[in-house]
Amino acid sequence: MKVWNNVSDARNITLAEMFEDYFPTQAHAASYFIPISEVSVITGGSEAGDLVELSHSNSAVDQIANYGEVELTQLARFVAMTHRQYLASASIAEKSSHVNMAHAFGVMVRKTKQSTLESLVRRLKDARWWRRQINRLADERREHLAQVAGKLGRQTDQQCCSAATMEIMRDRKLKTDKFLGDTYKVVSRTADLDSPVVFSLLEVSQAQQANRINELYVDIKAMEKIAAGKLWGWMFVTLTASAEYHSNPALGKKSYNPDLSPRDANRSISQDWVAIRGALKEQGLKPHESYFGFRVTEVHEDGCPHWHLLIFHAPGVELVVEKAIRRLYHNRSKSYFEKNKDKIMRIGLPKEDVSAASAASYIYGYLAFALSGGSGAKESSGTAYKYQCAIRAMGARQYELFGICGSRGKLRALARVKRLKECPEHISKLANRLHVDEGVEGRNEIQLSARMEFLLGDADKIEFIKEKALNSLGELKMKVVGVKHKDDDSHVVIAGLCEDIETDLAKKILTRKRGKGENSIVVNYSRGAGAFCQVGAPSNQKNIMVLRD
Repeated sequence: MKVWNNVSDARNITLAEMFEDYFPTQAHAASYFIPISEVSVITGGSEAGDLVELSHSNSAVDQIANYGEVELTQLARFVAMTHRQYLASASIAEKSSHVNMAHAFGVMVRKTKQSTLESLVRRLKDARWWRRQINRLADERREHLAQVAGKLGRQTDQQCCSAATMEIMRDRKLKTDKFLGDTYKVVSRTADLDSPVVFSLLEVSQAQQANRINELYVDIKAMEKIAAGKLWGWMFVTLTASAEYHSNPALGKKSYNPDLSPRDANRSISQDWVAIRGALKEQGLKPHESYFGFRVTEVHEDGCPHWHLLIFHAPGVELVVEKAIRRLYHNRSKSYFEKNKDKIMRIGLPKEDVSAASAASYIYGYLAFALSGGSGAKESSGTAYKYQCAIRAMGARQYELFGICGSRGKLRALARVKRLKECPEHISKLANRLHVDEGVEGRNEIQLSARMEFLLGDADKIEFIKEKALNSLGELKMKVVGVKHKDDDSHVVIAGLCEDIETDLAKKILTRKRGKGENSIVVNYSRGAGAFCQVGAPSNQKNIMVLRD
């Protein structure tokens, strides 16, 4: 066993030796550190401590896959600390070399057109950035190891996602909720009033979750009605990964390749979808013009993902899709596609058929289930929650619209300006039709009609106003600061409508309001580009509405 007393004492070794010793980029015969909490590397905010190396046959990433949330967080702080200590006295040339090399666990800093040497250095010194990188690696590897060990499957005590990952996800949510619950905003235009409008980000987050399914359902219903107006059909397609990605298949012979992870399986399905779209493009069938739809990701009991796609389409699209899938699946077991065709592709019946189900209702069950996992004891242990944890661990998207261009961000922007008095005429009318208040007669019909018109062309009438601004890393980015309707002469500002407020002061204001009977506020909020929150007048009943995909 080798012990370094304080990282700063290791100055006699080279930078490469130090980082490779501590945080190897490749698997080694011996290993390198034990859980940081056990050796108190970080204590009381101090950056001094001991790093202990122990003999271990696993790779470094395999080791951190067994860490808990506290240990992963402490490890991220330690890695960032080593970078800060070195970079504090590094020359320009040394910094330039440093940001281009592989670092702890093989992590490299991703460069963009906006990146500067200083912004790349800031990332390496940032514990929060390292926490994201380390969590991503640990989460993915933890689930992969669970598959390799045969811990996930119908005949095991864990399905879809490992118990360890579920517990870590719960811990992270508790931390996030605590942070959001202690973070308050005040509406700028009320900040100097005797009764400013104040709310916590936790309220917004909870309302966002509750409202998400309804918003997506409106999108799907609008697409359904647009497709009906075009005399299009619809089909429901299920895409799965091949047998080599399934560690514990419920049916058939096991032919699992232990080198393949859930992330690899999701990437394989994504590539199949790209191939299907490519086949459609070759036939002149383009998204939006010839098809559009919605997809949901789910997880098999052995942790392998699969996709459900609802596709509204012009005549002929279904034939190209069938041919493409048949070609993609030709290497699977004999007659696989023919035997499972009814499960892979389900063609929607004409609306005139008395036994026909609507396309929206067909996908809605999958959507509602996919998003039903919550923070309560019951919700945080059910299958839906397991899906969410497994999908997050593999770095995949749980749901996605396709063939609808640029609508989601604009919808969120219009929700932001709905109650602003200075909002121009045309953008105000559009915002109020798309986001109708509860209690308004015919609310659902008005919103659905407006959403259809928005997807058919009204979205093209909205443009974002952008300006250059520095982000927290010092990179020059284009920031959305306003939104404009093409028929209005002016735009409306959507950035800077809210300001931070100290937690103690916010709680005093809210306590005083509750004493006066002002129990709640109406909030339209989105975490899109540009800081925003819009708060209406207090009401007798809590009604926080969030519009964001």
